[in-house]
Amino acid sequence: KQILLYHNSFVADENWIAFMYMCSQCRSVILGYKQGWQFTESFRQVHQMYNKIAYSALAYSSDTLWIIRYMFTTVNVLVLFIGGKATRSGRLSLGELLVLLKAVDGFGKDLFNVATIVTDMINGSAAI
Repeated sequence: KQILLYHNSFVADENWIAFMYMCSQCRSVILGYKQGWQFTESFRQVHQMYNKIAYSALAYSSDTLWIIRYMFTTVNVLVLFIGGKATRSGRLSLGELLVLLKAVDGFGKDLFNVATIVTDMINGSAAI
């Protein structure tokens, strides 16, 4: 879904740019026939459509990354509670708990970085 949203965003961007280029090239005709008001309204509509599509694509990407971050925070808290309980019962030393937490935290950061890279790759490939 993310690649489709970004593809639609790029198409809307191209349409908006093409409209602007056409208006720029035809400005003397537009002004000669006193139709500037009509093109101003068309510009507003095309630009508004682009903004709406681009925002939905960006929001979807951002939401995906936040969901991954919240899921991993939940896993991190569970490991902390379970490891803390094991440490209190003596099955796990404090040093082992700290190493475990550091490893889980490092894995979470790596997972988030991979998700960010994948999101960037999807955004880049949507332009093709």
